[in-house]
Amino acid sequence: MPSILHKTSRKNRPSARTIEYRPLRAEAKEIRILVLLPHEDPEASIHCELEHCSLDDNPVYEALSYVWGDPEPPFLIICDGQVVAIRYNLFTALRKFRRPAERRRLWADVLCIDQSNIPERNAQVAIMGSIYRQAHSTLIWIGEGKGNAEESLDRLRYLAAQYMARNTNHRSQWPQRLKMDTIGY
Repeated sequence: MPSILHKTSRKNRPSARTIEYRPLRAEAKEIRILVLLPHEDPEASIHCELEHCSLDDNPVYEALSYVWGDPEPPFLIICDGQVVAIRYNLFTALRKFRRPAERRRLWADVLCIDQSNIPERNAQVAIMGSIYRQAHSTLIWIGEGKGNAEESLDRLRYLAAQYMARNTNHRSQWPQRLKMDTIGY
């Protein structure tokens, strides 16, 4: 399948659909996990699957926190065999965090919550704190590096070092909990 993920003219773009979600069981604290399928070519189309799991079962996944950004133009991915339009920032995050040889299990709000189902959306927002707390880690995507991104990351590293030096009671916990991936910046 040719890459359909880049901006294309409207007449040449495959039509995107809303994901056909299977209902979540709120009483079971069920969430959806986005399984990002691997690909060795970082420019290849993004393919993913959605699976259901209960927070009570302590599923292994990473939460993805990202800046939503502009809705236009949409970028296209394949999710459960359907062409789905997503915003550029989520598209670039999925590209950067995709692994070349193994699946990656993520929770990303806009794809894991049926945004058109208000009762589900409200129920998922109510447990969002638990979703982030139970994640193996949280990946934070603020966008592609532009301008002074390296300086900003250097400043964050400096502030983190200052915090750790002053707050010795947390010092033993931080190395295991905080891992910064500069992703080529």
